[in-house]
Amino acid sequence: MEKQYIDIDIQRTCLQQRFFEHLRFDTSEELLAALAGIEVNLDALAQSHDLRYYLYSGWGYWLIYAKGYLQYLQTETIGRGNIYYDYLTNYYVPREHDPGLCKELRIPFRTIERVAQRFRDLDFFRTQGARGEGEFYKLEPVRLIVGEPPPQADALSVYTIGEATALVPRLIDGWHRIFGAKLYGRTSLRAELVSQDQELRHIRGAIEQFHFDGHRLQIKGWCLDPQRVIESVEVRVEGQTIAQVGISFRRDVRQAFDMILHSIRSGFCVDQAVSLPSDRPICFQLLPLSDWLPVGIMTAYYLPGMGFDLAWSSTPPERQPENPLERPAFQSLKYLQEMLSGLAPYRDCASFTSVLDWGISSGMMHRFLAQFLPTAQIIGIDDNRPAVEWYTQAGFPGEVQAVEAIPPTGLASGSFDLVLAYAVLTRLAPQAQSTWLEEIHRLLQPGGYLVAGVYGTLLQPFLTSPNIRTQLESQGVAHGAVQGIGGEHLSASELATYQTKQYTLQTYARWFEVVNYIEGGLNDLMDLIVLQKA
Repeated sequence: MEKQYIDIDIQRTCLQQRFFEHLRFDTSEELLAALAGIEVNLDALAQSHDLRYYLYSGWGYWLIYAKGYLQYLQTETIGRGNIYYDYLTNYYVPREHDPGLCKELRIPFRTIERVAQRFRDLDFFRTQGARGEGEFYKLEPVRLIVGEPPPQADALSVYTIGEATALVPRLIDGWHRIFGAKLYGRTSLRAELVSQDQELRHIRGAIEQFHFDGHRLQIKGWCLDPQRVIESVEVRVEGQTIAQVGISFRRDVRQAFDMILHSIRSGFCVDQAVSLPSDRPICFQLLPLSDWLPVGIMTAYYLPGMGFDLAWSSTPPERQPENPLERPAFQSLKYLQEMLSGLAPYRDCASFTSVLDWGISSGMMHRFLAQFLPTAQIIGIDDNRPAVEWYTQAGFPGEVQAVEAIPPTGLASGSFDLVLAYAVLTRLAPQAQSTWLEEIHRLLQPGGYLVAGVYGTLLQPFLTSPNIRTQLESQGVAHGAVQGIGGEHLSASELATYQTKQYTLQTYARWFEVVNYIEGGLNDLMDLIVLQKA
């Protein structure tokens, strides 16, 4: 796709309006002379609301930046004693003003490198830029990252040459270049328009801890892109950003995916004060960012009264118990919400009258079904008899039955208009899948749906076994030891089935019409497939 460029109108674009209004002079030379004569007490100024809360949109940050550059012109050195370097290391980084960047700036050499680049940009405006507009565009273009919906709060207005109305980008990569152009009296600056993907693909990862009470949001987990280093994670609700955190080290993820060199930089921990209603469902979108742009999406769901049965801890979560009965409610709610979301474009979920929960495991998803399918009669089945007995004894709603590992189930033909299977097909060998899919076809009414998860496209870059990779390339399906799961869920003692999208579509078409296939659409691990009986 060809890149799109515009010319920013520097005179009308006032991102640093507070600075230029506080220090208003007739010429740039007068402003720079005044800045050179100002004595700044960094420790005192750093406690101001301007530097603590306004930052780039305030005046204090740009005063320190300009003073640091003027000091550099005199000393020709960058390091301790330069007011801008001291501010970054003593205040900007500890306050985590930019979580992704602060990870880099904790390394002194990286801080010097970043400051030097910014000062070189100012050198350009001070010297080469004065030779004419033609020299301008050798500078790295500003990047304006746009997308829908545009931000509602703290909107950034950027005017372009020849246009009366302003652009409202979600993010700007180039604040310092815009400041430098305005400081030295330039009229325009080249910028690249970068559009955020509206349909973000799902990314491999896991949400391991989650808590929300309307006033505080806490989410811990990890995420990993096999090609790109993730620098931070942004949290959005209804398109608006409510939090952004940096990436932390996860040695367990590195151990699971040691073929991906940057896999150790995969953890995140959100602990944010918020003001959101707790009396209605909320979808929290987590967007891992690389070079300012989202590279994928993860979701966490809140439902009033859902219960948080995993205690919050300030340390990394311990390995999930092998007993499936101890799975946290928020994870099961996530599974159910994602399965029903994949189905929703094709049928109103409230219209289902008879639902089969195939593979209830701990029964946690079964507990939530009645809230999403209020008019349906719900039956759960599983060949794990201890799980069925525990669920029955716990007194949870709904009917559950133990079945044999090999069908038939003994249930009547055409009994259901919806079958849900979270992680059943993933542990069935190809022949067993075929046997069970034939049985599910028998149990479904004409027009009924099967919604299931498979280990498919999302997981394949994380597979390490040459044998499994070879089978996938030659046959489209492989059955072997669990791998590619990662984090706290890695268990090499189990067997799993991995299958390509092409194999899944062709094979399952023997019994069903494939109406939807979402790569990574289930629990940031499995591909989600929606099938319909003709």
